[in-house]
Amino acid sequence: MKTLFSTFVLCLLGVLSPVVHAADDATYEAVVTGIRCQACRAEVTRLLKEVPGISNIEISGGDQTGEQRVQIQSSEALTQTKAQEALGGESSGFAITDWKKKS
Repeated sequence: MKTLFSTFVLCLLGVLSPVVHAADDATYEAVVTGIRCQACRAEVTRLLKEVPGISNIEISGGDQTGEQRVQIQSSEALTQTKAQEALGGESSGFAITDWKKKS
């Protein structure tokens, strides 16, 4: 009973709650090249999360080495240019291609 109550309290505080997206959130998909290791994945995630409005980022394997599929949830309009700038521009070693808005 004590564990159930603790879980309930943590859910109320938002600690254990799943990611909930607002109805006006948009989903963007892209391919990011230059991601070659876990540290690169973490850096891309960190940099993109600094963009206002971005609430969730999912990175999954791509077809080629160093190329990963990225799905981004954002409550604000997001462009490929804005996302690329967040990654440090083209000189950062990360490049965004195949950009599209899903919803």
